[in-house]
Amino acid sequence: VLTSGVRNPSDAARFARVTCSFRKPNNQIVSNSTGCVQVEGGGSVTPFDVNIFANAAGTWSITGCTLRGSLSADCSALQDSEANIGAFNVTPAPTVPVISAFSAFPSLVNPGGNVNLSWSTTGATSATIHASTADFIPSVPVSGSIIVTPMSNTTYTLTAINSEGSSNRSVNVTVNITISGLTNISILSVSVPSGDVINNSNININVLAANPLDDDRFALVSCSFRNPFGSSTLLSSSCSGIQANSTRTYNVPAFIDVVGRWNVTTCSINASTSCSTATQTHSINASRTFNVVRGINMSFVSFVLPANSPVNSSVQLTANVRNPSDAARYARVTCSFRTPSNQVVSNSTSCSQVSGTTTTALAVRIFADEAGAWNAEQCSLRAGLADCNNLHDAESGIGIFNITASAQPLPLLGLYISNISAPATAVNNSQINVIVFGRNPNPANSSYALAGCSFTNPSGSLSRHASSCLQLTANSTQQFMVSNLADIQGPWTVANCFINASGDNCATSLLHNVSPETRTVNVILPPDLYITSVTAQEEAVNNTNVPIDVYVSNPLNDDRYGQVSCIIENPVGANQTKQTACSLITRQNSRRYNTSVFANTVGTWNVRNCTVSASSSSSCSGAQATSSMINGDAFRVIRGYNLTISNIAISSPAYTFTPVFVSYTLRNPSATERFGRVTCTFTKGVQIVNRSACFTLPAESFVDSRGNLTTEQAGTWTVNCNAERSADSSCSSVEVHDSESLTFNISNPPDIYIQSVDMPALAPLSNLSVATLRIRNTALTPLYGFAGCTFKNRLNETFRNVSQCDEMSSDTNNVAIGIVPELRGNWSVSGCFVNASRSQGCGGNRTHNISTVSKSFSVTAPLLRIEQVYLTSANLLVGEIADISVDVKNIGEREYTGFVNCTMFNPYNTTIRLTTPNQSIPLGEIRTFNPQYIVDVPGRWRVSSCSIYRLGSIILEDSENVNKPFNVTYQPPDEECNNNVPCETGYVCDNGFCVPEPVSCSASNCPGVKDACYCSSNQCIACGSGYACSSGSCVPEIPVGACNSNSQCPAEQICVNSVCQQRPPECYQNSDCPASQECENGRCTASEPVSRDIIVLLIIILAVIMVPLILFIYIKRSL
Repeated sequence: VLTSGVRNPSDAARFARVTCSFRKPNNQIVSNSTGCVQVEGGGSVTPFDVNIFANAAGTWSITGCTLRGSLSADCSALQDSEANIGAFNVTPAPTVPVISAFSAFPSLVNPGGNVNLSWSTTGATSATIHASTADFIPSVPVSGSIIVTPMSNTTYTLTAINSEGSSNRSVNVTVNITISGLTNISILSVSVPSGDVINNSNININVLAANPLDDDRFALVSCSFRNPFGSSTLLSSSCSGIQANSTRTYNVPAFIDVVGRWNVTTCSINASTSCSTATQTHSINASRTFNVVRGINMSFVSFVLPANSPVNSSVQLTANVRNPSDAARYARVTCSFRTPSNQVVSNSTSCSQVSGTTTTALAVRIFADEAGAWNAEQCSLRAGLADCNNLHDAESGIGIFNITASAQPLPLLGLYISNISAPATAVNNSQINVIVFGRNPNPANSSYALAGCSFTNPSGSLSRHASSCLQLTANSTQQFMVSNLADIQGPWTVANCFINASGDNCATSLLHNVSPETRTVNVILPPDLYITSVTAQEEAVNNTNVPIDVYVSNPLNDDRYGQVSCIIENPVGANQTKQTACSLITRQNSRRYNTSVFANTVGTWNVRNCTVSASSSSSCSGAQATSSMINGDAFRVIRGYNLTISNIAISSPAYTFTPVFVSYTLRNPSATERFGRVTCTFTKGVQIVNRSACFTLPAESFVDSRGNLTTEQAGTWTVNCNAERSADSSCSSVEVHDSESLTFNISNPPDIYIQSVDMPALAPLSNLSVATLRIRNTALTPLYGFAGCTFKNRLNETFRNVSQCDEMSSDTNNVAIGIVPELRGNWSVSGCFVNASRSQGCGGNRTHNISTVSKSFSVTAPLLRIEQVYLTSANLLVGEIADISVDVKNIGEREYTGFVNCTMFNPYNTTIRLTTPNQSIPLGEIRTFNPQYIVDVPGRWRVSSCSIYRLGSIILEDSENVNKPFNVTYQPPDEECNNNVPCETGYVCDNGFCVPEPVSCSASNCPGVKDACYCSSNQCIACGSGYACSSGSCVPEIPVGACNSNSQCPAEQICVNSVCQQRPPECYQNSDCPASQECENGRCTASEPVSRDIIVLLIIILAVIMVPLILFIYIKRSL
């Protein structure tokens, strides 16, 4: 679209049309016009859009535009024109790559059979092939073929990629798994994990075996694993039976502890009538690979439940956690326990450091103040590099442990129901939740209580349900949740709600009160998404997040999107609204929505109202509320009193000369701000005291901190940490509230060692090549060291090179050992060692490790070498030749023939490859190769790289990254038209430019009037001033009579021959006029006499001047 602005200077509206001509990249002229559109007057500018279909890539020029307009809607008169307006570029429309073919032959094979995958693509810059069985496929070209050997049914997906996106196509290969034809116990297929495996984790290799015999056998499978470093390990499954004429899958477990690509190389199966006599019956080349990536999240490995303990004792649940990363991380375990009285209590470890790639035991302590079965319900693991804020793992259903029994006080009577709350409506097949408010009027005694109600359905059937057992403290009110499934449509009645209480666990509870109140709940059919239940944990610790689960069902025969919002009421009556994300619920299915609330107030919280809104949009736009559940659930939030110290842990590993940290959590469970500190005493013969700062602990808060110890003594140490409370912020006087101790070992740090030696396979002759040593210092001991290696050439000459002294205190230290090889051929590097000491200058160093690794490499040198690459000109015009000069020198042993290939990019980043003709280069001489290209678009071009190839087998000898830019500009042609390039219709070529074609002169456009009198040389001639058109010629104009007398003429004119003409002059001087008249401007006018007053005034002035003068002369003569 070309937009031109048109101005109408007239006050009257006019019609206008704009026509523009465009020159295409192939020099063809095309044009287009706007419509004849009315333009308002007053000088405003109106935009006119001229559209042109750009059907050719390249530079288009706008040769000119004309503006035609008129008062009528024909736009016939030429009003304005502009030439050589400008140019613009049209680029090819980018497209995603096209996969023209992708096939697998054959598509049906036996396990391990060869399948040829072949493909071709267009417009792709790269391609990948992915196997559904996770079989490793190396990088592939954009078009080509590859052989694969599937062991089971596999889908291969080809992905073609370019800058605009990607395209996919898949083929299926069926593997014929059958036991027919087998004569003994055999392996049919081997499967490895399909996705990335986290390092330091356990996996299973699944091996499918077949028994073609008519009798059962016992068998076990063994597989050889090769890690990324090339080390192999043989692992086996358990020995299990395999029935006659059937198959069985054997699991080979493996612990994966190295990052990179692992390979299951071979698998074999041993079988017999008993496990003890099993012998090998079959072996296959499995060739299955899987990728192991470095893990980030820590995870639980196992749990150790507390042993049976007496009541009112502290017990410990041990959680073994794994850190898969090389980096050390901090971790905290939090576990919740359900007591025998159905209360939920929780505690956490301290935020402790866990070394990289290790498994550490973290102990969660809990005070068991009730006898009976305790249930460790859930544990969560939070970790991070610097804190313990991010959730890494969670486990539920940890296990049950027992606390020995003791007598409990007898229950007290007098509890009663103060109120009942029930929803007015409920959805069929959802829970009716009734809240029973129980009141304990006793001023000093607490009880354990439960509440229940009778539910009568529309058919008259009666059912009774009760709440869980909760503690009802003295002089307080407790909410009890009683639920019943509403499975019949119609009115339900809630009546005869009761409360029972006892002194312990509600086991032998007694009836205290029956409420006379009743409630009616109308159960309706769900028209759309509806809530079936709302659940939250029964009890939580204050200042923690409490998760709330809302279960929603979709009764429809179509999918719906849903979103849930809940109003949650805290113990003081304040409401919070929580909303979930929009999620899909498939037809006739259910979904769990999760939200949470930060419980920062002690007491009973109520999930007052949850509402689900349904929509057909994935963003839940326009969602309408379809169901609500009143009084979905309730939970209690509790708190403690004294300052406590918990989660005490020692950083691992603990080494001499290195800071050892004891981490802990100091908690204030009170509702009042406290001051406190922690004093830790380390003991091993001597005592070392470490005291924290004085902490200000807000109400219901905790602080994670740590003390430290640096010592030269290795052995067993004990640390005892006291939680001390003070009445002031300086902790001037303290009292001990809590104490924890721990025994740990400090050992001497291990030696540093060389983990790997890396050397490039190819090294250039007479240039520096580097062997990289990866040196590990797992203890993070402050050390300074150096390393060295021995290099050997093909003549067995050795060179021992050593690095400089440098700090090696990091976990991983990379040290470079350089060599400048002066001899072609095979070389090796071996005998690498590392020496270190604690001295900054490496004084007193000793050898820590000598590597047994030996690496071979080849030293090569090119026969042809690029000396320089340069451009003849860095500024070109479109259509000129870009000339690249590449100087190549023969540094080999004889004359060679070669050619140069250069890569160039145009302004649209299109790749252009240029190849020169072959040229011979004599030994020791330089020859210049000239790749050339006619530049066809303006902009910034770039020569990317040039390479020299030697003929024979076309060997790449040398390559140079040039990256030299040059500019190409477009110069419009001097001529718009010539004999070969005509103008468009209505225009003619005049001196190389297109001008409007002249209009032929005729009576229609030259009608014989003054402005268009007659035709001459095909032009209409107009008469000039003083002439009029008469009979097709211009004649002098004859004036028409305008007056009969002078009175009819203007002033200064007289009537002469009936024409008003200029009056002739009457005089030229005063003498030409009568007496008393003067000649003025050619006219005689009466002269006016001098006034008498003026004469008198002149006489007085003369007297005033003359009298003093006469007196002066007289006096002077007298003297």
